[in-house]
Amino acid sequence: MPSSGTYTFSSLAQIDFITEAFERCGRAPSSLSANDIDSARRSINFLFSEWANNGPNLWEVDLQSVALVAGTSEYTLQERTVNLLQVFARTTSGGINTDLMLSPISRAEYAALPNKAQQGARPTQFYFQRTITPSIFVWPVPQDATVTVYYYRMKMQEDAGAFTDSLNAPNRWMEAIASGLAAKLAVKFAPERQATLQMLAQKSYDIAAAEDRERVPLRISIDGWLS
Repeated sequence: MPSSGTYTFSSLAQIDFITEAFERCGRAPSSLSANDIDSARRSINFLFSEWANNGPNLWEVDLQSVALVAGTSEYTLQERTVNLLQVFARTTSGGINTDLMLSPISRAEYAALPNKAQQGARPTQFYFQRTITPSIFVWPVPQDATVTVYYYRMKMQEDAGAFTDSLNAPNRWMEAIASGLAAKLAVKFAPERQATLQMLAQKSYDIAAAEDRERVPLRISIDGWLS
């Protein structure tokens, strides 16, 4: 027998996840009220917010940049920036780009720098301030405007949106979304199933998270001299 030849399952509408989750809670789709569906949509957004703390989710990683200004150490980032993964400074000479990685430092380490306004050809370190409107501090401060900082960031998950919208997640996370939503709905609508659905949700998340990684060899190098 021929196969379907289609690949549309990953574009399921939000309402499909909602009805699937409610069915796992023992509720028939025909019994759902408008308030039930609104409650489920809120739970989807809370689920994605919770997952942001477990990240990074690779489909939410993108490359951004900020042009440095001479004598300026702090640069405001977009509010939906959750975390910075890799940061590098790029200089261009003769049409050739040279990228050098910046090392992350903590708030305490940045505070301990005796001269935060010290200037240099390019920064070598950065402090990521995770406030509501996040920002990045670079050090040394650029002495001219020829350096651009690029950063791979984990951004916030898109909102659930309208009931007919697809959820912003790849196919390999469909089961984790349905299971996670069912567990959250069980707290409100099926407490007798909460323990079971929570266990299934954690299992589905662990499987998806283990797959959501870069498949590259592990390399370990020694920095400095051994004594």
